Amino acid sequence: MTNYLVKCSRCRNKHLESERVKKLSNKYGCWGHDLVCPRCECKTYYRLEEIQQQQKDSQNV
Repeated sequence: MTNYLVKCSRCRNKHLESERVKKLSNKYGCWGHDLVCPRCECKTYYRLEEIQQQQKDSQNV
């Protein structure tokens, strides 16, 4: 698993993507799981490293 720095969309908790917890999901039946925030169990998040990289690229132009 990758170690990108991510931020939860709900509680704004910053953590590594590898720290996300596997939780069973009804979406995929009995075999599927989702990676959720360790604090609030939210499924949605975004990567902070990609955003920082885009900002650096725009400043260099």
